[in-house]
Amino acid sequence: MFGDLDALVDWLPADGNTLIVVDDAELVDDANGTLAALIASRREGVTVVGAARPDALRSAYGHWTNVVRRSRIGLVMAACSDIDGDLLNVIVPRRLPIASRPGLAWLVAEGDMQLMQIARVSEGAEFARAMVNT
Repeated sequence: MFGDLDALVDWLPADGNTLIVVDDAELVDDANGTLAALIASRREGVTVVGAARPDALRSAYGHWTNVVRRSRIGLVMAACSDIDGDLLNVIVPRRLPIASRPGLAWLVAEGDMQLMQIARVSEGAEFARAMVNT
């Protein structure tokens, strides 16, 4: 984990592929604009993924996540509010064609949407959860 975004950018290899994942992205400050500049540069081989609460992103004016949102590529969880699609400039259907479940999300890419399962709970985890809840 990097506390200094400038150090992160300096650390990035000149060639090869690098994935930068930022959880709770709305809480990560980019005071110098380093992360926003890296994303805006579309540096080959560098992919930045930010995960955040939709309500926090809607009110994050001037935040580096706005550069990520402009890509119009992302996941909107199916159990979300129907206004959460506006973050990626799409309208999320109010009703799902299948039953909602954990990990069900809309994959959004430049205005096109596809419903997909991005994660699932293993049978072992379901058994463990049932044992804890008894």
